[in-house]
Amino acid sequence: MKQYLKFSSESKLGIGTQYVELDSEGWAVRQVERYGSRLFNSQQINHPEIGGIALCDQQFLESHIESDCIISVEEFESIWKFSLLQTVKS
Repeated sequence: MKQYLKFSSESKLGIGTQYVELDSEGWAVRQVERYGSRLFNSQQINHPEIGGIALCDQQFLESHIESDCIISVEEFESIWKFSLLQTVKS
């Protein structure tokens, strides 16, 4: 079963928010990072502005996922679609 997470993160751009879609084994499938009005998604392979790769390369273990980080599929899809629109505009 897929899960959707939202949590704080830090990069070269400062403090931001990550939105991650996980597969049934806890691996990231899609990801969006937001720093102010700037959005970065995993459709692009590399983002030097935020320090490298665009997709988490570590498995999320169920026992380490806090319940307040879990979001709905609708919330994830909303930010994902918005990030795709921003990529097209750039």
